[in-house]
Amino acid sequence: MIKVLRINQWSKNLLIFVVMFAANSINFTNVSILSILFFSFSLIVSSTYIFNDLVDIQSDQNHPSKKNRPLASGKLSKNKGVIIMIILFFTGNVTIFFLDQNLLIYSFSYVFFTLIYSLKLKYLKYADLINISILFLIRLSIGGEALSINISLALYIFVFFSSLGVVAGKKLSILENKEIVNSKVKVFLQAKYTNSELKNVMNSSLILSIVTYAYWVILIKAPSLEIFSLITLLISLVTFCYFIFYFINNSYNSNTEEIIEMILDDKKVLLSLLLFLGTFFVGNL
Repeated sequence: MIKVLRINQWSKNLLIFVVMFAANSINFTNVSILSILFFSFSLIVSSTYIFNDLVDIQSDQNHPSKKNRPLASGKLSKNKGVIIMIILFFTGNVTIFFLDQNLLIYSFSYVFFTLIYSLKLKYLKYADLINISILFLIRLSIGGEALSINISLALYIFVFFSSLGVVAGKKLSILENKEIVNSKVKVFLQAKYTNSELKNVMNSSLILSIVTYAYWVILIKAPSLEIFSLITLLISLVTFCYFIFYFINNSYNSNTEEIIEMILDDKKVLLSLLLFLGTFFVGNL
């Protein structure tokens, strides 16, 4: 029952905190608000994972690793899965309602885009990539709305292209994985994409994310920063570049199609990402 929540995937929801750091609005009240939001929103996200597992249960049973998931393996019944999904959905949204009613539009938007992805967009060329990137933008937006902080266009563009590039890398790893044979997603990717197409999307998107981040650091943040913060953010730019180029060169060799696992499985990718996040946070203190 715990495994079906995919708690390791909650790390994606840490994007909720980024706006607070980027706007240098770090205080106890804001951290408390975002922490409650992170937990309640993560429950909602877990409910969408269960929905996706219910929809893809037959496809997952033919997948070399997904066949071991609780629902696909039969260790958790469909009825129990539905009950858990409903409990998570309502618990998360009720908590968000008492935190700030205005945030419900973001949680419902996330669920909407997830549902149409699971039911339809997952098998539409390019829509499958863009939809997941939109989910990352919703995570970013809900953090900004919770603290009433306006999010800059540069940050939106950066998150969009970063997520688009990583998602394309994930799809490419599925296409390159010879162990995956009868997966419905693999069949779709083989029919609609070529390796070079996904590589081009990944490369161009991640390079654009570097350009956007460099623009933000050098032209937007630098004029108002002290020397220590400026140097720290410049270091974050270097580490981000390393992370991106290493990811570009190695993502399609990954044995997993989960973004988090792709990063965790490679120590150099993980270390460069942690250095980037650390210097980004310190530079905005």
